[in-house]
This record gives sequence, structure tokens and C-alpha cells, in this order.
Amino acid sequence: MKYFVLLLITPIIFSCNNSVKEKSVEAKQDTSQQVIAYNKINCIAGESLNVQSQTNPAISFSIYTPKNFSESHSLPVIYFFDPHADGKLPLEKYRSLADEMNLFLVGCNSSQNGMSMEESGVAASAMITDCSKRMPINTAVQIVAGFSGGSKVACVTAMQHHFLSGLIACSGSVFEESAFSDSLAIVSMAGQKDFNYHEMVAFNKAVSSNPHIYIETSNTHEWPPADAMKMAFQFELLHALSQNKITHDEKLVKEWHHEWNDVISHYETKKDVNMTHQTLSNAVESFKTTGDISAWQNKLMAIEKSSDYNRYVTKQRNIIYQEKEMQKMLNDAFVNQNISWWEKEISDLKTGEKQTNDPMISSLNGRLLGYIGIAAYSYSKQLINENHQEAGKVLAIYKTAEPDNAEAWFLSAVYEANNNHNDQALQDFQKALEKGFKEQSRINDYPRLKILIAP
Repeated sequence: MKYFVLLLITPIIFSCNNSVKEKSVEAKQDTSQQVIAYNKINCIAGESLNVQSQTNPAISFSIYTPKNFSESHSLPVIYFFDPHADGKLPLEKYRSLADEMNLFLVGCNSSQNGMSMEESGVAASAMITDCSKRMPINTAVQIVAGFSGGSKVACVTAMQHHFLSGLIACSGSVFEESAFSDSLAIVSMAGQKDFNYHEMVAFNKAVSSNPHIYIETSNTHEWPPADAMKMAFQFELLHALSQNKITHDEKLVKEWHHEWNDVISHYETKKDVNMTHQTLSNAVESFKTTGDISAWQNKLMAIEKSSDYNRYVTKQRNIIYQEKEMQKMLNDAFVNQNISWWEKEISDLKTGEKQTNDPMISSLNGRLLGYIGIAAYSYSKQLINENHQEAGKVLAIYKTAEPDNAEAWFLSAVYEANNNHNDQALQDFQKALEKGFKEQSRINDYPRLKILIAP
């Protein structure tokens, strides 16, 4: 086939190398009677620093202090969970937003994919406890945010700690009925080409009884861009404002109102009925207690009655069905199709993603490429652990679908080393390094590769 036009997605139970062994567990508590004398963290305006936890010295985190920080004022805080324990990554990505909105950013360096949810919960609890005792934080406005596996950690952390005011879940979720506090303000975020796109749409519906918005980007499976995250931050702070947890700033609220108007006008000009509808819905929810939303409400009602919007809804429903069917076929193909078939299918998907003029079909092809990648990752890791001969074929599929993914080349190096293909193992490991592989400690889990790398 030339393009995958008739395709769609089944719910994916694995999310970017994340091991969620339990959905909701209580974080381990320190049962000792020792009283900790917490030392104040020296927060320097406009700077980042790494901090070792005093609650649990095995835990570390990074903090960013906004440029306008003053010791005399307590500030809201957002705690980030990255799937690879890179606490600095979201801080660097969103530090300009912290400066603009005057809030602390904190990134956990001790929670990552592959850990149990209980282990991640211990890290999260220690970090939050330290920050609340060692930094001038407005404890009424504490928000957790995460991406992919880190988003699952953020969700469970919000379930465990009902004093948290907000949750920003990006491309990964965990949901249990009645587990979130009723007042928790929830932002669900996903890219249109993200293999977890449908998971986040479903999560947004599941949390509809909470204050909530859903933000969609044009991205794949990655941390959202700053402009989208800005809207998430604004929603959380406007919700806190509505509950009198932060001081009302009329000028700032008006500025944000104008910004949202500009975004809506942008999508109206592009005649993007989906994003216009979505942004209007989010604007109404965000500003319903702090600004005039009547014009937005009228536009929203008009769009929902329009033939363009109803055509979009019908087409999206059809694509969802088709994508699910295509995923079933791709899943079966891991067993019954050879690598030549896969090379053509992947090539067709990539061509369809880039060359079609239909953004919905482009996004569809992008999601299916992501589905192949995450499925190939999951299968190849399992087959390597079982020393199964099919691991080589699945790894070839993985590297074809995601040639720039360091994980694909690292697992290939493991497979080649296990089969005594030493030269190929070294070549693949070098490729992994070139693609950004940094988790050197993982080599210890694979003795044959370890002997080659560090004899």
C-alpha cells in the first residue's frame, strides 16, 4: 500500500519503558524516631542547583529559582518527573515560564522507568517533604507534572498526597475511581502523533468530575513545547486563584486572557476546527471564575452546531476504529511477517506521515510508527531475556522504525553480545552512544556485554 490511510489504535499497556507494578501504593514511611534538623536550601534567583534530600539521602532533585525570587515571599512550586530521572531537563525547558509566572520548578533525579511505583513513590515523597521544609514554598499551591512513565508517577503521587493542588499529566496516566481529591486541577496533554494520544484522551474523560482541561500539540511522544505548557501552568494558577490560594493580579489575568484570545484567533484563521474548539473549551474552563467568558461560550456553541465540526467528529471516530484494526494487524505481523515486509510497511508509514496533505492522516501514521516502536521495544526486551531466536528480527524492526533511538541500538548490542557476535555488539553499542545512550549502569545487567565494554 502507498499510504496507511485506513488505520487506528488499540490502548497500549506499556508506556515508554515504564514498569508500573502497582497503580496505587502508600509510600514507605520512615518509622524511626529520629528528628531531622532540615537545613534551608540556598535558593539563588535565576539559577539551578542539585540538592540531596535530607529526608532520604539516597534521593536527589534539581531546583530552579525564578529571576524575581525574594526571600520574603513564598512561591508556588511544580514538581517534575522525567522517565529517565533527568530532573534538569524539564527545568531547562520551562525555566522561562517560571521566570514569567514567578514559581519554583523542581525535578526529581531519583525516579525513572523500570522502578516499581513504590520505589518512585519513596523518591517523590522525600523530594516533596524536603522542599516544603527547606524552601519558601506556598504549600497551598503544589503541582506535580510528568511525562510518559514520569507522568504515571505524577498521577500516583497526586493520589497519595491530597494536599497537592494540581496535576499535569503528559503522555502517560494512571487512573483509579475516586483516588484524586475533588479539588485537584488536572491537565491532560498529548501530541497528535503520540502513541499514547488515545490514552490521554480517555484519561481526560475519566477525570471529568475534577477541574480539568485537555491540551493537544502537534508533537510525537515527548515533553510538550513551552507554549503548550504555558497554558497548563496558567490553568493551574488560575484555579489556585479561584480558591484564594494566591493573590489576585488583575493586570496579569487580563494579559493571559488576551493571550488565549490570540491563540483562538490563530486557529480560527487557520480554519482548524478541532484546535479552535479545544482551545475555546479550555479557555472557558480556565477563566470561568476570573474573567469574562461569554464571547468564548457563544463561539463554542456555534462551533458545536457547525457542519465542519460535526464532519471532524465523524472522521475522527472513523479513524479511531481504523487505527485499532491496523494495530491488530501490526501486532500479528511481528509473528507472521518477515523483515522485508516490515521495511516496506515502515517506509510507507513514514512517507504517509510526511507527504499527505491531511493532518489527521499524517498524525495517524505518526502514531502507528510510535506504536511499532514501543511494541518492538517491549517484545525485543522480553525475547532477549528469554534468549529467544526471534529477538534478532524484532530488533531489526525496532531499528528500522526508530533508527535514532539509542535504546534500540543498546538492546541490539545486548543481543549480539549474548550470541557471541562481539564485533557487531561493539558496533551497535557505539551507535547507541552516538544516539545519546547515557545509562551506563545498565550495562551491569548484561554480563556478556559488560565483558566486551569493560573487560
